Amino acid sequence: MARVPIQQTPQVGLEIGSAPQFTGGSIEPVQDTVTDDLQRFSKAQRNVADIAIKLQEDYNDVESKKLYNDFYSELESNTNNYLNTQGFDAVKTNKEEGSKYDLTSNNNYGLMESYAEKASNNQSKFLFENMASVSLKSAENKMTQHSIKQVRLAHENEIEAGIKNFTNEAKNNYASVNDPSGEFVKHYAAGLEKIKEKAILKGWNLDPDATDAEGKKLGISDQYKQLINEYNMDIYKDLIKKFGKDAEWGQVEQLFERLNPILNPKDAKKLQAKSEKDHMEYNQGVINNTLLANNSNQNNGNFLDQANTVFSLSSNNTTSNGIGGSVKDGFNSNDEVIDITGTQRTERIELLQQIRNTSKFYKEGSIKQLIPQHQTTHLFATQKLGVNKADSLYSKAEREYELPEFKSTVKGKARANAKKKFEEEFLKNPDNENKIKAAILDKYNELIEDATGDKYNMFYSKTKTIFPNPPKRSDFGTGVSGGRAYSKATKEFYQNKDNAIQVNPGVRIEDLEFFTGEKRFGGRSGQKDFAETKADKAEIYQNKIANDLEVLKKNINYNYDANTDETIIVDEITGLQPKEKLVEKLKDTVIDKEELEYALKDLDIKYSQIENKTKSIYYQAFNNAKEIAFAAPGGWQNLIANNVDIDNFTEQDQKILKNGQPAESDVDTVVQLKSNPAEVATNLESYSHKLNNGQYLELKRYADSLRSEDKVIEATGNVTMLKATLDKYDMGDLYTSKNKEKKKQYIAINDAWLTEINARQITKGNVKLTMGEKRDALNDILLDNVNVDNDPFLGFIGGGDTKDTNIFFVDQDRLEDVYVDIPYKDENVRVFTSKIDPEVLKLIIKSLRKANKPTTQKNIADYFVRKGQPKNETEAFLYKED
Repeated sequence: MARVPIQQTPQVGLEIGSAPQFTGGSIEPVQDTVTDDLQRFSKAQRNVADIAIKLQEDYNDVESKKLYNDFYSELESNTNNYLNTQGFDAVKTNKEEGSKYDLTSNNNYGLMESYAEKASNNQSKFLFENMASVSLKSAENKMTQHSIKQVRLAHENEIEAGIKNFTNEAKNNYASVNDPSGEFVKHYAAGLEKIKEKAILKGWNLDPDATDAEGKKLGISDQYKQLINEYNMDIYKDLIKKFGKDAEWGQVEQLFERLNPILNPKDAKKLQAKSEKDHMEYNQGVINNTLLANNSNQNNGNFLDQANTVFSLSSNNTTSNGIGGSVKDGFNSNDEVIDITGTQRTERIELLQQIRNTSKFYKEGSIKQLIPQHQTTHLFATQKLGVNKADSLYSKAEREYELPEFKSTVKGKARANAKKKFEEEFLKNPDNENKIKAAILDKYNELIEDATGDKYNMFYSKTKTIFPNPPKRSDFGTGVSGGRAYSKATKEFYQNKDNAIQVNPGVRIEDLEFFTGEKRFGGRSGQKDFAETKADKAEIYQNKIANDLEVLKKNINYNYDANTDETIIVDEITGLQPKEKLVEKLKDTVIDKEELEYALKDLDIKYSQIENKTKSIYYQAFNNAKEIAFAAPGGWQNLIANNVDIDNFTEQDQKILKNGQPAESDVDTVVQLKSNPAEVATNLESYSHKLNNGQYLELKRYADSLRSEDKVIEATGNVTMLKATLDKYDMGDLYTSKNKEKKKQYIAINDAWLTEINARQITKGNVKLTMGEKRDALNDILLDNVNVDNDPFLGFIGGGDTKDTNIFFVDQDRLEDVYVDIPYKDENVRVFTSKIDPEVLKLIIKSLRKANKPTTQKNIADYFVRKGQPKNETEAFLYKED
């Protein structure tokens, strides 16, 4: 068999991605048979192709995965950036760029395309796109779900914002709550619509007729009901608070009428209890304000004084009048004729006067006049019952009042004659005038109580139609023609329904829970409970009326004389009556325990505020006036030139200004000030009229040293130490005794100690003494005892010398007689320290301080003796040198 040449694999340069190149080695010769050789060559070619394909596939897989991994990292970053965007920002559309969703989606697709272009061949690109499309689709799904969710969230957020805005606008426009076309109603209704929109968005059932698969009614969503309840509570709580702040409690009552159908009874009851408490506190504040400002007497016949008197009564300022309304300055909030909403007290006073002036007792030209002492009670009755009823009852009281009981043993006709004679004589006797007046008032009060009991106990009875102000016969002419005209007018009046009004309106049983916040008035038992509740409220109010009638009666004085009356005592500076007097008045009219407790606290606060403010202003002006008046003898005459009117001060203070500063200080005042550094630091000027000029200037310098709180605290500590040390030495009576001499001694010890503290601090280089060093200085002061020479020729016959008395207790005019005995060189040397040369004395004190020895009289005398008793500064210097 012929042989063929050995075949070698050609060396060809490979492109990227092709199979690797093989290099030739030692090759065995092929078989000498052509068939075998060809077979082996063919197999080798197939193996090389398979390897090349496998390597290419591996490379494509690696490249596509790397492309995918890099792509996925950016895809995830883009997607997460969108997924982190919340609410409206996730779905809002920009005119130029579109929505953020669209922008992110386009970026993601563009990202896949840009990475696909990086593939080295179609197979790699194909593999990458397969993987990337899956992730891209997943990202799109996530973004779509997020977009849907955020659209809903954005919608919810906008609804919530709308509810909040409408809520705030409704609150801001609270004053128009009763206007059907007002801003409050508009915004309140818009808020309800937004809540409904929210419920629909959340899929809550709003249809009362909706049924489930079994045909059972689903009922309106409880979540929707709760949201409505919260919305109403939020708005109405704010309205009630604002109307309460405006003192429009009648408006508050109307709000609670609206709350009944829109709030659950529990919430309404809690809210009403809070409102009633606030109203109660307001009422007690009004009573106190009136008491504090009213310093007049109800017997003087002055209308303003009478108005202030009735305005201070409890029944005229109360949360319930027993018939579904409240009372403000005596006016009922549920009065269908008189509406005081939005009025000020000055307007209500004017209105009350106009109403009162329609009385037959006050009309111009009226013959019948009320005595001043009964006018306030009549005004009170006018508020409760109306003018006509009050007039009628007073006239009835004048006819039916009861005379003192007639006592006699006779019977029959004789008794009747005797009784008649007794009554005639009683009425004729001028001494019984006041008794008759009192009897009329007692009857009047009795009639008022009966009438108010009827009026304020009928609100819940059957509605009654009345025709007020019918035609009067006197308005028509006399004779037959006048009578016919009157009859015709009367008939037409009663036939015209516009002239009719409904009074004492009833309340439906289903509405009764408004008054208690509880649904417990259904059926017979419910009506019974309601009747009891109504009776309780009516009784409470009627008790207040009865009590206030007694308050007015108690303050009546039938012998009142404006020129001599001293029943109202007022402080000249504050303009206030004594607090105990006002407390008494408050306790008289406020009979409810809770109301009285609050009223007393409120009175205490307000009384103190007025007292502190007025006194502060007054005494500041008085102190300024004293500074001018005390500047020179007769300085008070310079007040007018400094725009100070001396008549602005009390008579006592005017006298102080005219007398000028005293020649001698008041010892009690000096002790008080020296024991109270804080008062010296802050209020010394208030005591200038009790201090002589020297003492005042000394204390003023002391006050100047107390400019910081630390200084005041330190000085107060010194006072405490002084008193404790005096107690220790059994000398506490120096500051507790009322004896002026003792007090002067206390002042002397205090001044000497402070002087010694200052001297020792200077010796230490202006370093403060410790508490122990201060105590040592005080001990030295208290132990600085001397003897006083009581020469019998000087008036001290038989008394002998005074031994061991404190130097600071010795009168100034006896200091020359002070001596100490010094034992020296086996003899007793008597030294009168007052006779030591002043310059020598200075050197001795200086030396003692340098040696840290106390400068007591004994130490001074001892030093003087041991230095040879120098007579002058020169000798003292020589001895010092020795």
